[in-house]
Amino acid sequence: MLLPLAAVFGLLLIALGVEQNLHGAQTFTTVAGAKQTLIGGPVGSWESIKLMSGDGGGFFNASSAHPFENPSAWSNALEILLMLLVPTAFIRAFGRMVGSLKQSWTLLAVVGILFGLLLGAAALAQSVHTGTVTAAVGGQYEGTETRIGINGSTLFGVSATGSADGAGAASYDSFSSLGGGVLLAAMMLGEVSPGGTGSGLYGLLIAVLLAVFVGGLMVGRTPSTCANASASARCGTWSATRWWRRR
Repeated sequence: MLLPLAAVFGLLLIALGVEQNLHGAQTFTTVAGAKQTLIGGPVGSWESIKLMSGDGGGFFNASSAHPFENPSAWSNALEILLMLLVPTAFIRAFGRMVGSLKQSWTLLAVVGILFGLLLGAAALAQSVHTGTVTAAVGGQYEGTETRIGINGSTLFGVSATGSADGAGAASYDSFSSLGGGVLLAAMMLGEVSPGGTGSGLYGLLIAVLLAVFVGGLMVGRTPSTCANASASARCGTWSATRWWRRR
C-alpha cells in the first residue's frame, strides 16, 4: 500500500513545487555577486516516503522547513496529511480486524481529542504576545518560515510529534517555552495521537489494557461477560451467535 501511495503523493508534491531532478550540486552567482551552491536531487519522490514511513529528517538539513522540500502552504498541508494518513487508517483497520468498528471509532475519538487539545494549547502558546517584538510582529515568529506562518508551523509540529515523525517545518527549539513543552508532551504521551505507522496503534491498545486493568482494581472486579464458569459456555455461544447475526 505504501508504494502506490508514495508514487501518487510524490507526483502531487512535485506539482506543488517540490524539487525533483538529478542535477546534484550546482554553483550560482547571486545578485550581490557572491557564489552560492544549491543542491539538487530526487526530493519530491523521497518526501512522501519520508513522511508516511515516519523516518523524519529530510533531503536537506532543514527538513521540511527548506523551500525545496516544502515550498508553500499547500505543500505544507499535504505533508501534514501524509504524516497523519497511515496511522489514522491503522485505527480503522484494527476495527475491521476484530470485527467491531465501534472500537475503532472509540480509539479514533480519543486520538482526535488528544490531538485537538495539543494543537489548541500549542497554537495558544505560539500566538501569545509575551514581549515587545512578538507584539509588534503578531506572534512567536522566531524560527518560523514566513511562507508557512505560525499556525501552519504549529500544526506541522504537533502532527510530527504526535505521529512520531521526525520532520519539521520550523525550528522547534525556537518555539516559546509553553509551545515547545506541548511538543514534548505529545512525545511523552507515547506518541499515540495518532502515533507512528503501527506503533501508534499498539501504544493505544496498551493504554486501553492498562486503563481496563486499573478500572478493574478500582471497582473490585475484572471486566467479564460471564458471571461464573458454568455460564461461560452459554455466554460464548451467545456471543458467537450475536457476532454471526451482525455479520
